[in-house]
Amino acid sequence: MKLKKIASLALAGVMAVSMLAGCSGNGSNGDNNNGGNTVVEPGTSSIVTAFNNGQDEDNKAKVDFTSSSMLDAALQKAVENAGDDTAASTIRLLIYGLTGQGYTETATGYYVLNDFNTVAAVNGEKVTMIEVKSYPSSKYWSETAVLEQAARDVDDVIADFKTDTKTSTMKEGDTYFAYTYTGNASMVAATQESGATTYYVAYTITRTAAEQKVTKA
Repeated sequence: MKLKKIASLALAGVMAVSMLAGCSGNGSNGDNNNGGNTVVEPGTSSIVTAFNNGQDEDNKAKVDFTSSSMLDAALQKAVENAGDDTAASTIRLLIYGLTGQGYTETATGYYVLNDFNTVAAVNGEKVTMIEVKSYPSSKYWSETAVLEQAARDVDDVIADFKTDTKTSTMKEGDTYFAYTYTGNASMVAATQESGATTYYVAYTITRTAAEQKVTKA
């Protein structure tokens, strides 16, 4: 009788260990349909700081970037859902779906891909652009290198931003729009089973238009 009891206890112990091992495997093997990728979040503050500090002083417009928990969650989920598809365009479309943002008018304004000029300014209206870029470890060997390149890429975009629609031919009393910009930024890294890592950087920039009138110089 005692032997049966010992055997039963031993079997229960083996089953418990097996269950724990199974639970542990589910957490690391990517059973969330992410193609075996392990997604980590290096820290949004690093990419936000890189974007804010990387803007050229000669740019006419300045974008104040902050972190966004919604963008963080959307980017991480998009990368997980994309699995082995490393195309940034795939991640961007997934973010559109996850956040409910698209090319159509919403309650807060318009969402565009990466060109504010596709939407005419309306007083008080916000226009938000969304972009995602990928940086593979085969080309960028460290997170620092990714941050530096991402900051340069965003600065190139901001360099073309207008601060207003005022022209030299306008007369006193004519109306124009003054623009202000704010942004969110996020970054995650997807490491595949082969050991290759791809960093994904997502950002949104929102342009707000305010109607102004030309006054005497």
